[in-house]
Amino acid sequence: DPAAAAANAWNGPSLVLYGQDDAVVRAHVCEAVAEKLNADVFDASGKGHGYGCFRGDDELLIRICEAAADFFVRHLNE
Repeated sequence: DPAAAAANAWNGPSLVLYGQDDAVVRAHVCEAVAEKLNADVFDASGKGHGYGCFRGDDELLIRICEAAADFFVRHLNE
């Protein structure tokens, strides 16, 4: 179980970003990894692999950057 192996190897804050429509890494895999790591989650609903960032979805790219920045602000001082 790769998710369990990751959880056993890492004991720190984690952020999992994924798109529900990702055909490369299925949403259930991302959700399992997030659960095992007790991770914060950013779900780019309606998006696939790459979250549309490379297709000019500037609004989503801003939301992803904000989620990542918020994550680092909350956890860098731990």
